[in-house]
Amino acid sequence: MVILWKLVLSHNREKLCVGALGNAHQQSQLVMEAIKKKMQMLKLDKENVLDRAEQAEAEQKQAEERSKQLEDELATMQKKLKGTEDELDKYSEALKDAQEKLELAEKKAADGKQWHWLVSSLPIHHASESYQESTRLLP
Repeated sequence: MVILWKLVLSHNREKLCVGALGNAHQQSQLVMEAIKKKMQMLKLDKENVLDRAEQAEAEQKQAEERSKQLEDELATMQKKLKGTEDELDKYSEALKDAQEKLELAEKKAADGKQWHWLVSSLPIHHASESYQESTRLLP
């Protein structure tokens, strides 16, 4: 019976070994399939990353071009502003000169009015009478 039992055990072991080998083969196939799926996922991820990198580079290039365009516009506006400031300085100086001339003319006009008032307040009829008298005395 012991021999019989050994034979049964030996047969079962062979079956187990064959079954284990079959399971090992199936497991290795499952592992290989999982590895293939993982590789496909990694490949898709890589392609997505590369696409995003290309898109980011294109967006960066567009942003740099826009930045250059805005810098050029800024330089143009700064030149216009400088010209406008120079023109403002020129006209401010001209206004100052005109105001000084106006003040001088107003002062002269005021002085002229004072002289006119002073002269008009003189007794002119006496002066003309003295002239007439002095001309009568002449031979």
